Amino acid sequence: MNQEEIMQQLQTAVQAYQGKDLDAAEAVFKQILAVNPKEPNALHLLGCIYKDYGQLQQAVDLIQASIREDASNPISFLNLGKILSIAGQHENAAVVFQESLKRNQQIPDTWFFLGNALAEIEKVEEAIQ
Repeated sequence: MNQEEIMQQLQTAVQAYQGKDLDAAEAVFKQILAVNPKEPNALHLLGCIYKDYGQLQQAVDLIQASIREDASNPISFLNLGKILSIAGQHENAAVVFQESLKRNQQIPDTWFFLGNALAEIEKVEEAIQ
């Protein structure tokens, strides 16, 4: 599978994911990773699927792997932070949300989730800011 085919497969998988066909999306992401185990988008989005399945540790592992391959994507950090928050790891989540903001401060969800994480760890003044 060449890079163009991988991009086409990613589009197919994203469409399946957006259509809530998690099994189909998972299958395509796994096909991509069988060919290129370091493909950051496939790692990230497969992690999102595992979050939806409630398999939080697998989700964290996959998104962390995607970040190791491409640390420029603020959405990867945002989604990792959300999963850490779900897992009750609010302090770690706050750090991850701050990493997302270093890459792009224009994503309102990141500010929202950072504020919530800070409030959870009783940093209310920081959360308000």
